[in-house]
Amino acid sequence: DFSVMLDRILYGNSSAKSCVEMALLDLYTQRESIPLWKFLRSSVGGANEGAASIPLLRMLGGTLDKELADAKAYRDLGFKHWKIKIGSLALSEDLHRVKALSEVLKGDVISVDANGVMSLDNAIAFCQSSQASNLAFAEQLISADLPMSDFVKLRKESPIPIGLDESIHGEAEIKEYVEAGAIDGASLKLIKTGGVTKAFECARFLSANKLQLNLACKVAETSLSAAATASIGFAIGD
Repeated sequence: DFSVMLDRILYGNSSAKSCVEMALLDLYTQRESIPLWKFLRSSVGGANEGAASIPLLRMLGGTLDKELADAKAYRDLGFKHWKIKIGSLALSEDLHRVKALSEVLKGDVISVDANGVMSLDNAIAFCQSSQASNLAFAEQLISADLPMSDFVKLRKESPIPIGLDESIHGEAEIKEYVEAGAIDGASLKLIKTGGVTKAFECARFLSANKLQLNLACKVAETSLSAAATASIGFAIGD
């Protein structure tokens, strides 16, 4: 009810709305002595037998030597899911990096994220390259400002599943891309959806449509925010 009311009187400001809603949920669930993930699951009539473990994705960046060293070190700590940032280098360099890291991390779940900086042609060429064939998905390769037809073409011509981040701010955009056949999954952030409950609704919609979900925090977010984000994963059970 609070979220609906606030949306009527304040345009945008999704990050601020998320912070206030998160604080209210934290106070309420502490008072009721119930974990946030149980509250979310029970709010949609789900059973609360237990929270499944959810994998933590580790980002790799820097020079290739640093990425390879970090990959080996963090893998020894138990990480099995990875994201490689691409798009700031030449296409050939990015493909070389991805191939090298894929060999070191063979058997793990590896993805890439371009933050929308690739051209459509380069994005398609990247996805069709044998050097990228072991990737689990590619996130936001092209700009969110491009027409829907470009996203449809990318997904149609890519052998790698396509996920979106900057293009997605809530359920409305997810539905739009789903109906167009332009998406295999989405990355959700509380600062985009405007709160935990809306992000949870988006996660449930993705799950109902057999699409993949990536829950993300920004570097400067608090441990409270990270815990709230993780609670959505526990509530979904994936």
